[in-house]
Amino acid sequence: MSAPLSWLPDTVGAAREAEILEEVRLGRHDPIRWATIRVTDRAHVLEVELPEDALKIEGVRVNVTARTAQQIADLLGCVLPTPRLVHLAYLQAAVLIYVGPRTPDATMATTATMIARSRDIDAAIAGRAGLVSQGAWKHWVLHPGATAQRAANWGWMRPDGRPWQVLSLAHNLDHTDYSQAWQCPRRRCRLDGREADLADVLRDPLLAPLVSWDGALLGVRQPGVLLAGQPFAPPAPPTAAPAPPQTWIPARNFTAASRAIADLVVLHSTEGARGRGAARAVARWFGGGAAPQASAHYVVDDDEVIACVAEDDVAWAAPGANRTGIQIELCGSARQSVSEWLAGGLLARAAELTAGICRRHQIPICKLSPEDLAGGARGITGHVDASRAFRKSDHWDPGPSFPWSTFLELVAAARAT
Repeated sequence: MSAPLSWLPDTVGAAREAEILEEVRLGRHDPIRWATIRVTDRAHVLEVELPEDALKIEGVRVNVTARTAQQIADLLGCVLPTPRLVHLAYLQAAVLIYVGPRTPDATMATTATMIARSRDIDAAIAGRAGLVSQGAWKHWVLHPGATAQRAANWGWMRPDGRPWQVLSLAHNLDHTDYSQAWQCPRRRCRLDGREADLADVLRDPLLAPLVSWDGALLGVRQPGVLLAGQPFAPPAPPTAAPAPPQTWIPARNFTAASRAIADLVVLHSTEGARGRGAARAVARWFGGGAAPQASAHYVVDDDEVIACVAEDDVAWAAPGANRTGIQIELCGSARQSVSEWLAGGLLARAAELTAGICRRHQIPICKLSPEDLAGGARGITGHVDASRAFRKSDHWDPGPSFPWSTFLELVAAARAT
């Protein structure tokens, strides 16, 4: 029998990451045994499933970059952990180990060192079963400070409960070494006895403290990473009926630009009614005699898409992100809950529209943070992110409960068809 991972490049880099990701995509990783982490407060009981051990291929715990960690999470229906989730796993672990850091040298990111390190961890576990105490590796984690240029890592729990690796944003998305393993919680969880999506829990200001020391997280993926393969599909909103041909109701106020390509899709909420005819009413307002000094390329409700500004022209909707953005108004309110956003056909219809825009302009299907926007990244974002990035408005739509993860998955699915 050949040595484990003999086919894997010894040198760290894109080729090795691609090989690891493909093994996961094909299901050739070792079977994952899941442990349940239970967390409660005065009002709620949340149960989250976490792998008992780090992800292995051919018996070896593989080291991965933040980019690959996120894409593996996409493929396996997971999210990156938060520091609080890692700490909760440490507190509830059945197998307590600590394998300390090694002296940094030129071989610390090689596959040979990966294999040797995994054997050291096996020796510390000594055949015991159950959730391992997080005492031998760091995690790429969700954190508000992560950007398309910087990833957050944290963990490697000492016997006294303190992390060896305090929160760090020192690394880019393509760094790895012997200490960065993959152990991510499943998105499908149980909240008060009912099936829920951990991504939605993390975005909810009232529920997020159960699993996040940083409160609600607007972004529940590593910024700047494209969705990998066929992502996990949480309970989807009802599928919209096949979209009728778009109705054209031109806006009065926009800038003729004849631009060849756009870089952004910017989502807004109309802060008005959502029922039948809502999109048409907003479009008529944009095009009427008392039109505001504002416009959007499209307005969407549960039933139809109205086009108001040609994609090669500039709509007036998100100062700072107008020149390079295509603006979509969603009929609804920034104060809506996740369940309200998921009701009806609005999200599916908007996702189909967004997928077409991304296809035409080759826009990546990824959520951009304010920092990403300010840095000139391409992708999908909200008016609130433009407000924070460019400080030219104070709008906060589409709101803190907008289900970004679900929306991006719907876009990716529509883009693939």
